[in-house]
Amino acid sequence: MIFMLNHIKFPLVQKGLFLLKISPTLLLLYSALILTLILSYRRRHYYKFSSRVPGPPQWPLLGCAKLRYEGPEGMVTMLHHYVDYFRTLGSCIAGTFYGDKYLIVSLSPAYTNFFLTKILKKSDLYQAVSNLFRDGVLGLSTIAKWRVDRKMIGPSFNHSVIKTYISIFFEESNLLVQKCHPLMQRGEAFYPGDLLNLATFDMVIRSTLGENPRAQDHSDHPAVRAMMDILNSIHVRLSHPFLMRDFWSNLLGYTKLEKSYEKIFRDFTRDIVRRIATQDSQEKSFSFATHMMQNEMDEENLITHVVNVVFAGTDTTKTANFAVLLMLAIHPEVQEKAYQELTSILGCDKTREPTYEELLRMNYLEMVIKEALRLFPPVPIVARQVSTDSDKLEDLQLPKGASIVLDIYMLHRDARYFPNPDLFDPERFTLTESAKRPIGSYLPFLFGSRDCIGRKYAMLQVKTVVSTLLRNYRILPSQTCGTMEEVEILIQTTSKFAPHCQIKLKSRD
Repeated sequence: MIFMLNHIKFPLVQKGLFLLKISPTLLLLYSALILTLILSYRRRHYYKFSSRVPGPPQWPLLGCAKLRYEGPEGMVTMLHHYVDYFRTLGSCIAGTFYGDKYLIVSLSPAYTNFFLTKILKKSDLYQAVSNLFRDGVLGLSTIAKWRVDRKMIGPSFNHSVIKTYISIFFEESNLLVQKCHPLMQRGEAFYPGDLLNLATFDMVIRSTLGENPRAQDHSDHPAVRAMMDILNSIHVRLSHPFLMRDFWSNLLGYTKLEKSYEKIFRDFTRDIVRRIATQDSQEKSFSFATHMMQNEMDEENLITHVVNVVFAGTDTTKTANFAVLLMLAIHPEVQEKAYQELTSILGCDKTREPTYEELLRMNYLEMVIKEALRLFPPVPIVARQVSTDSDKLEDLQLPKGASIVLDIYMLHRDARYFPNPDLFDPERFTLTESAKRPIGSYLPFLFGSRDCIGRKYAMLQVKTVVSTLLRNYRILPSQTCGTMEEVEILIQTTSKFAPHCQIKLKSRD
C-alpha cells in the first residue's frame, strides 16, 4: 500500500511544492497581500475616520513609519513636529497609525477638554505598565474599579492630611541642603536630578509608608535603583510598538527583567507594610498606608496602591523641582524676586519651618513653579482610549479602540494662549492672565475626574524644597547650560533633563 501511494500523483500538492521550491519570494508576497487585506478590513473604521481628519503620510501596515522607527526621542520629536505643523494649518485634531495602534491627537483646548471629561478609559498604549501598576489608579483597571479606588484614596490627599507632611518636606529639604554643601564649597557645577531623586523618594516614602528609607544617605538604595530601572524599561517598551505586545516583550526578556525589578520594589514595600501592621495604634505615624489599612484592604492590594502612589509622586516631583531650579539659575531677576518674597514671609531665620499658611502666601514662587511646569511638564504625553461606538466629537464618530493622545508639551507651547511660548515668564500666571486662557490650555496635573490626585501634595512639596534651597543658596547657571537655548529636555515616559543641564550654588551667608 505504501509502495503504491508513492506512484499516485497529487497535482495540487505537487504544484504547491513546486511553487514553494522555486518561488519563496512569491509566497511571501502572497502572504503579505493576505495580511494586508485582513488588517485593512479590521482597520476599516479607522480608515473611515482618518479620511475626515488630517494626518501625516502613512505606510501600508506600518502606519507613520517615522513615528515608529526614529527611536524613543526621535519618535516624540516627530510627534511634536506633526502637532506643530497641523496646528499651523488650523486643524484641531489629527490622526495617525503608530504600528497597529490608531492615534487621535488633540490640537486644541476645546477638544482636549472634551477628551479629558468624556473619555476616561486609559489607553492600551499603557500595556507596558500593567505588570507594575496592576489594577491600581495608574494601571489599566476598569472605570468602575478606578472610581472606587479614587474615592477610597482621595481622603489621603486632602488639605488636613497633606499639611502634616510639611515637616517631612522641610526636614528632607534641609538634608538636601547639607548634601549640596560640598558641591557649593568646591564651586562645582552638578546635575541636580540625582540628588533630587533621592530627596523626593525619601519624602514620598515617608508620607506614604511612615518610615524613612534614608535614600539621601544611601545613594545606591536598592529600591531607588529598581524604580529607575523599571521606568527605563517601560520607556523602551512604550517607544517601540512591537514591545507593547506581551509575546515580543516575553521573547526579548523585557517582561522577565521588569518582574525582577518589580519584585525588589514590592518586597521593599511589603517589609514596611508588615512592620506597620504589627505596630499598635500609638506607635503608628499617620501615612497613606495607615489610612488605607483602615479600609481593611488585603496586603497585596495595599502594596499595589502604595507602588502606584510612590511611582506617581517621586519621578514627577523630581522633574518639577529640577525645572524650577534650572529656570531660577538662568533668570537671576526672577530668582531675586522670589527670594525677596520668601524673606518677607519667613524672615531671615533659615532654620524656621514654614507653616501651611505661609507656603500658600508664596504667590510669586507659585507663579514661577507654574511657568516651569508649563515649559517642562513632568508627564508630557497622556493617552486615553475610545471604549464604545457611541462617542462623538461634534459630527465625528470616534472609532472604538482608538487612542486619544494629548501632547501636553506642545499644548503648553501654543502661541495663541502663551505668546512667545519658549520664553520663561512667570507673569503669565497672574490671576488676570490666567483668566484669559481657556480650560484645557494648561494641563500639568490634567483636570476632570481623572486629574492628578496628588497635585496639592506636589505643589506644597516643590514650594518647600525650592524655598529651602533659595533661603540657603543662590542658584547659578553652569557653563554648559546658561541660556534657554541650551536647555534640552528628553521626552520619555516622564520628562528628563539632558546631562549637561547643570547648576552651581553660592552660599547666601
